[in-house]
Amino acid sequence: MGCYFKCINKGKEIGAEEIEKLLADLSPEQVKIVFYQESKEYVKILNQTDYNQRSKLEESELKAILSEMKEEEIIEFLKFEKNSLMRWTSISIAWDIIGNRGEISKDIAEEFTEIILSRLESYSWENSGDKHCWKN
Repeated sequence: MGCYFKCINKGKEIGAEEIEKLLADLSPEQVKIVFYQESKEYVKILNQTDYNQRSKLEESELKAILSEMKEEEIIEFLKFEKNSLMRWTSISIAWDIIGNRGEISKDIAEEFTEIILSRLESYSWENSGDKHCWKN
């Protein structure tokens, strides 16, 4: 919450109910700017929420699809996957699925290593914000 709204709320809290009207009379342009910025922030929050919901849905769908595949099919899927937004998430999901099945072997680990290395070659680090950590 911005300074404007803190002032309004504090004014109301101490009994200065007219603070909002006073600010609007003294500086109408500033008040318009405040409300415009707040509306932009609200839209940004809505867009982020929408994006997060879509991402969760995509992850759920990917889990369902990969869960139906054999380990060889999962590896092939990862090798040729084109979705740049899911490139790291799909590896993590695939690793978890194969791991939960107890199918991780030296060969599988080597396949994953090759896939990761090939993706790292084309990875743009400067805009990363990557939150994934490899533990297994």
